[in-house]
Amino acid sequence: MKRIRTSSGDWVYSTEKGILPGVTTILKETIPEQKRENLLKWRKNLGPEADRISQRALEKGRKVHKMIEKQLKGEKVECPEDLNEIWNKVQETLSTIEHVDGLEEMVYHPDLLYAGRFDLLAHWYGNLTIVDFKTSGKEKSRQWLEDEFLQLAAYRGAYQSIHNTEIDYGAIILISPELIQSFELDQKELEFYWNQWLKRLEQYNDAYRNF
Repeated sequence: MKRIRTSSGDWVYSTEKGILPGVTTILKETIPEQKRENLLKWRKNLGPEADRISQRALEKGRKVHKMIEKQLKGEKVECPEDLNEIWNKVQETLSTIEHVDGLEEMVYHPDLLYAGRFDLLAHWYGNLTIVDFKTSGKEKSRQWLEDEFLQLAAYRGAYQSIHNTEIDYGAIILISPELIQSFELDQKELEFYWNQWLKRLEQYNDAYRNF
């Protein structure tokens, strides 16, 4: 399985079922109109600064993700000085992980024909948990993370379809300059977001796929 970046900047995956769209691409293309309008308004209000803010957040996120991946692999991590404060907070969260079962793993759903790559599958507080790490410039509330929860549900569904393994919990670990936030989902919540994901996937198929 191979991940490929398209000319438009989206991710697709080469699998046994052919080239499949990524979870993040599907969510981006099916974003609710109100959310799209709010994002456009934010960009308009900030002007060119919006792109600079997004780029800084993206670069910081990539660095932190790489450092987390190295540490969980048992490799030596060299932390840039500007990330010291964040990295110290990340250590407290990483210390609660009991056993790593999957790391930066690519998965696809052989029947629903989508793919993606999740950050971590681990035993965390006694439960098999699928985890995504996110970075943000500020603290966020749970209501702002719907698409992130949909991502987790989509990755979980793909993993379970291939491995026939039940994943108990999901968690978004949000890393901001001031604090680390953990947003957890139990099985009931994951099933709710799985059903919401199926609606977004159907919307994407109707608009972008030719059958």
